[in-house]
Amino acid sequence: MTYRSKSPTPWPWLFFVARRYLGSRRKEKKLSTSLLSILGIAIGVLALNGVIGVMNGFQLGTIEDILELNSFHVQWQPDPESFQEAPVSVLAQRAMALAEVRHALPYYDTQALVQGNFVELQGVYIRAVDPTLAATDHQGNDLRALVQGKLDPSPPGTIILGRELARFLGVGAGDTISLVSLEGPDLDLRNPREVTLEVRGIFASGYYPYDRNWAMISLETLVSSFGTQVQPNLGIKLEDRFGDIQALAAFRTLEESGTLLSWRELNRAIFGALRVEKGLMMFLVSLIFLVVGVNIYQGLGRIIHERTRDIGVFKALGASPGTIQGVFVLEGWIIGLVGSSVGTVLGLLLGWNLNGLLNFFGNLLGQTGSFSLQYFYISEIPVRFVGSEVFLIGVFGLASAVLAAWVASYSVRDLAPVDVFREE
Repeated sequence: MTYRSKSPTPWPWLFFVARRYLGSRRKEKKLSTSLLSILGIAIGVLALNGVIGVMNGFQLGTIEDILELNSFHVQWQPDPESFQEAPVSVLAQRAMALAEVRHALPYYDTQALVQGNFVELQGVYIRAVDPTLAATDHQGNDLRALVQGKLDPSPPGTIILGRELARFLGVGAGDTISLVSLEGPDLDLRNPREVTLEVRGIFASGYYPYDRNWAMISLETLVSSFGTQVQPNLGIKLEDRFGDIQALAAFRTLEESGTLLSWRELNRAIFGALRVEKGLMMFLVSLIFLVVGVNIYQGLGRIIHERTRDIGVFKALGASPGTIQGVFVLEGWIIGLVGSSVGTVLGLLLGWNLNGLLNFFGNLLGQTGSFSLQYFYISEIPVRFVGSEVFLIGVFGLASAVLAAWVASYSVRDLAPVDVFREE
């Protein structure tokens, strides 16, 4: 026999009873189940925010720096007919006239074997650029810190090397290196053409693969040294990299033939791998909420069992099963809301002060800093929070508590007052 009231839910009474149950302790002198549940939700939200913040710092920083250092937001590969009708420098001027474009640079990538003062040969990627236009790429140039010499490959017969590559070759600014191209119509591996270039400057980007494997020369040096006429591509950087779809449509209105590729296509493999890594990490850390949800379910189930007499009295006085269940669901709301709020605040504070905390504990252990550039290629851990992700993590923590409370309290619907009083 079940009594169902048609009167609206008395929310003040509902909140009062839920708060009393939430703050009640068991007869044993231990922490209450509610407090442990709040602590579990807070730790889960804190951990997930901290892990995702660090992953965002590394991943977003890597994506942005890759697009500035090596790749572009849009690459334009002109057809040979377009190259004959108008040089790439002219196409670059036309592209720069568009409002979406921040910078346009003619370039050509090739591979070569290089040898310095040491015997070993080193395979390198060489980027030939227009030095005049390359000097106007301020954001990309800011990522290349000057180590020695000048970062200007405009003089013919000069080359710029990464710091790790120069260290491997045993050369510095002003030294010469031997270079053998691995491309060209006249390539003969039995009798390769070797040229000597002067090291104009050495840069450090903070990314080991670039500092170890990349070099830069001018398009003029490429043509004069290897005697091959090349067709440069056009690298385009946008004001907003997420506006690449609109930019592609705008470039097509220029009626220039060729192939247009956005950064999403050019770097699909590495960016896809980063997304999968982030998704798996979020899934693994989110298992904390599963454990907390089970704890809330068991805790509320025990409380419902202990409050069987109260539930019977409420039903006898006319409370509907939905209203009584709402007491425990509201308790789940309070647990989830408090735990998620505390965990979010602590997670943000931890992320924003992570490097300071590492330096503090490092000083306690007698270390001068968190990281040493001798062993790591970073001086601090990058942390970046995305507002939508922080919000979703908080909602996920809240939802796990509410769902566990709803499932645990569903049994009160089948509890009849007459059965309760008969047992008493």
